[in-house]
Amino acid sequence: MEAFYARSEHGGHPVRHLPTGFEVVWPGGARQYTSARQTIIALVNRTPDPTPTAYDPHMSWNRYFRRGRYSRRSVPNVDIFALFRPDPPNRVAIEHPSVKAKPDTRLTVHLPKPKPVVKPPALGIDLEGRSIEVRKLFYSQFSKGIIAKGYDPEDVLQDIYVALAVRNGGKCPFNPAKGSFANYVCMVCRGTVSNYHRRYGRLTRNEQFGVATFDGEVLDVAQADIASEEATQEYDVRFEGAHSSLTVWIVAAAHDEGIDPTMAEKCLQFIYEGWKFKDIAVHLKCSVTRVSETVKLIRRVATDWQLEMATVV
Repeated sequence: MEAFYARSEHGGHPVRHLPTGFEVVWPGGARQYTSARQTIIALVNRTPDPTPTAYDPHMSWNRYFRRGRYSRRSVPNVDIFALFRPDPPNRVAIEHPSVKAKPDTRLTVHLPKPKPVVKPPALGIDLEGRSIEVRKLFYSQFSKGIIAKGYDPEDVLQDIYVALAVRNGGKCPFNPAKGSFANYVCMVCRGTVSNYHRRYGRLTRNEQFGVATFDGEVLDVAQADIASEEATQEYDVRFEGAHSSLTVWIVAAAHDEGIDPTMAEKCLQFIYEGWKFKDIAVHLKCSVTRVSETVKLIRRVATDWQLEMATVV
C-alpha cells in the first residue's frame, strides 16, 4: 500500500491508496472514497464531505500528487565553491596537436574592383575659354534677325555675355548632364534678344527720332523744317462740339437720377485730364465712393451718346 500526502495548501493530510479505494486521514478521523476524483475534490475543498456543488479542479491523480510526467525534476547538488578550487598538483594536461590547414591554391577569390570616384560636372560656362564659341553660335543663329531690326549685333552680344555670367552664379547654370552646350547658349540668346527687342521697342513707340516731312520721310531735327505745323483748327472745333454735346447728355442724366449736375460736369472734365478718383475726391471735398458712382453714370451715358452719334452720322 503506497502512502501519499496532500499538498501543503490543502492541509498535508496523509492519503493511502487502498485496493478498494482511497483513504484520507482527516484530523477528525479517516474517511474512505471510492474514486480518485472524489478524493481530490475533498482535499481541494478541505472538507471530508464536499457538497455536490463543490469546486472540481478536474485534475488527475498523477498531476495532483506530481507523479510520472508531472513529477518535479531533481536539482543536482553542486558545490559552487568547487568551481574556484585550484587544480590538484602533478596534474598532466594532454592537448591535441594543432593541425595547420594548408591553403587551397585551387580556390581563387576575385574581389570587386573599387568603383572610380566620379566627380560631378562643373556647372556654368567659362566665358574666358569659350567666349568664341558663344560668339559663333550667336552670329550663326541670330545675327540676321538682329540686323534686320536695326540693332547692333555687338551690343546684343555683350548683353548675352552678361546673361551667361549671371546664370553661372544663379539658380540655372549650365549643366552638361542635362543638355548640350549649344542648346543652352541658344536658349539664353533667344531670351536675351527678346528682352533687348522689348526694351528698345518701348523707346521706339514712345520716342521719335527725327521729324516727319510733308512727304512722310523722317529727317533729323537739324535738317527738318520744325517751323511748319499741321492745321488743327478743324479738329479742335469737332472736339469742342462733341464735348459740349456729351456734357449736355450727362447733366440731364445726372438731374434725372438725383446726382449733382455740377459735380458730374466737373468729374467729366477731370476724367479728360486723367485725374484719379482719389485726387478728384480731394478736390471736390467728397468721398471716393461718390466720385465712383458719378463716373459710372458718365461712362453709361457716354456709351449711349456714342451709339446715338453713330446712328446720326
